[in-house]
Amino acid sequence: MANQRRRYMLAQILAAATLAFALVYTVGFFSKSLDIASERNSAFAAIGLSVAAFAMAIKIRSMVVAGLLTASGIIMLTPPIEALAAVRVILIPGPILGVIFYAPILGLGIAKAVTSTMMKRTVNTMTR
Repeated sequence: MANQRRRYMLAQILAAATLAFALVYTVGFFSKSLDIASERNSAFAAIGLSVAAFAMAIKIRSMVVAGLLTASGIIMLTPPIEALAAVRVILIPGPILGVIFYAPILGLGIAKAVTSTMMKRTVNTMTR
């Protein structure tokens, strides 16, 4: 039980760090106050942290982790989608690679929300 509680807390911390790195990436894209290397590094860190948060929260019902990962995915996808809208054409390499690389963060958040909801229903059904 204590091990599960530690995993849950670590998953929340990793998901919050994912959100922080996603915000750094997005702010750097819009304000140009950061150099490109730090934006790219924060994007890669967000991808790695999101996978780690999802892995830590496996078999643990956590809508907090799901919400943080979903918010991070939406925030990370905003700059590439805006760049695609500005260019109005899909170029490779180009903003489409951002959509391809950052969409799994959103996917992990949605997957965690679905599994948490399914686990809740299963627990409610079993306790009746």
